[in-house]
Amino acid sequence: MVVSTIGDVTFGLLAYLFTGRFHPVEILLFLVCSLLAGAIFVGFSVISGSLAFFMGNAQYVSQQMTNALLTFALYPITLFSGGVRVLLFTLLPAAFIAAVPVEIISTRNGRLLLWLVVAAVVVWVLATAVFYLGLRRYESGSAINVNI
Repeated sequence: MVVSTIGDVTFGLLAYLFTGRFHPVEILLFLVCSLLAGAIFVGFSVISGSLAFFMGNAQYVSQQMTNALLTFALYPITLFSGGVRVLLFTLLPAAFIAAVPVEIISTRNGRLLLWLVVAAVVVWVLATAVFYLGLRRYESGSAINVNI
């Protein structure tokens, strides 16, 4: 964890105060969406970090993937169409980190919230699978075989 993230979380909470959305349902949706978006971000970071098991020194690639996720999350989803939009909902789940939570809070859309939960679960299932698959590969690559 980077110490500056404490400031980022504080800023996010303070910025929410300027939205004018103080209904208890919207506050609850904000907190739930924040946790789910954070889970998707961390899960994606686990996936990109686990590339080291398959590529060797993948620190630069992992950092670029995470930066791409954050960069695309900063832009409104309406800027993108076609294949790029599909990419932002699948391989690079930036839409689930920014655009979908905003839509959930502004429209109180329960169905969209369910899709956000599904996206978080899918990302974490993939993260767990990629990590353990890579860990198994790492363990078997360092095993010492003794032939008698």
